[in-house]
Amino acid sequence: MFIAHLHYQRPIDVIERHVKDHREYLDTLYATGKLIVSGRKTDKSGGIIVFATSDRKEVETIISKDPFHTLDLATYELLEFDPVKYDSKFAELYL
Repeated sequence: MFIAHLHYQRPIDVIERHVKDHREYLDTLYATGKLIVSGRKTDKSGGIIVFATSDRKEVETIISKDPFHTLDLATYELLEFDPVKYDSKFAELYL
C-alpha cells in the first residue's frame, strides 16, 4: 500500500488557484477505486493521499498526471507499507 506525502513548493495563494483542478483529478481516481482518502494537512504545507493499489508504477503514473505535479506545485514523498493491523471494514474494501 502507498501513501503520498505532498509538500507544497509554492505560496498557498498559488496553490489555491489550482486546488479545483487537483481535486477534480482526484475525483476521477476515486471513481475508479484508486484512492482511499486524501486531504490537506492542517498547517496547509501540503497534503496526504492514500492509494488503493500496491503497484508502485501505477502510483507513479497517477502522480505524474496530477496537476499539482505537472505544474510543479508540490513534491511527492512516496511511502510504501504493509498494513498488518486494520479494521475489518477496511479489509473488506481494500485488502
